[in-house]
Amino acid sequence: MDLITYNTVPTFWVSTILYGIAFLYALTRFLKSDAYSNTAFYLLLSCAFIIQGMALYYRGMLLGSFPLTNTLEIFQFISWSTIFLIIIFQIAFKLPLLSFFGTGFVTILNIFSLTFYKLNSYLSEPKSLINPWIEFHAALAIFAYAVFGLLAITSLMYLFQDYGLSHKHFGRFYTLLPSLKKISEISKRILLIGVVSLAVAIMIGTLIWFEEKSMISIGKILSTYGLLICYLTLYFLKRKKLLKLRTFSWISIALFLMAVFSLWPIQYK
Repeated sequence: MDLITYNTVPTFWVSTILYGIAFLYALTRFLKSDAYSNTAFYLLLSCAFIIQGMALYYRGMLLGSFPLTNTLEIFQFISWSTIFLIIIFQIAFKLPLLSFFGTGFVTILNIFSLTFYKLNSYLSEPKSLINPWIEFHAALAIFAYAVFGLLAITSLMYLFQDYGLSHKHFGRFYTLLPSLKKISEISKRILLIGVVSLAVAIMIGTLIWFEEKSMISIGKILSTYGLLICYLTLYFLKRKKLLKLRTFSWISIALFLMAVFSLWPIQYK
């Protein structure tokens, strides 16, 4: 096993396990209708977030570039960025269960990536030849994917709250969920942030392609254009209130899954 793989993969596993423990700890408390310690939960979450961030930083230092050179790195960067966004949105909008859903989300995403993908042990190009605009394009696109991941999480929260109200479940778990109206408003803002981020990333990628067609394949550009059109359409339908909120939530989750399974377009050629 090469040095780069040896020093980062176990660290990614450690952060994944900590995310999983945090999620299971809160879940068992909810199942027992018992209160859980915010201190213990956020300590686990913070440790996992810091450890994962350190692993990504170390990987980037070894590669001499953003750690976005293969699918495993991209998954890890998406999950780390999603937790970062969750922390910001939870503080800004007072969403107590957002981090609970987030830890479950990144645990599944990380386990999937660590199980089915491997790190490469080489640079596709010498460090001095890597175009910084390509790195910025890739990082911004991945950030947009993380935003769409956050949208999928809030959509899942909406579906849980909708189910609870429809079936008259008023347990502690459902009382901690935000109102349907609040989740809907936040989801629209998140969707707008994701659309703008992806649009800018695609614009930069297109300009790079016109100047250096060998750096980014046309297939990658067209694929991300397709994803952008899907999310733009969803935003338009949401803004014009042409979709039922439940339908919007299901589509948001489905689109993110589609985005995850098409991650290859934003990797280096």
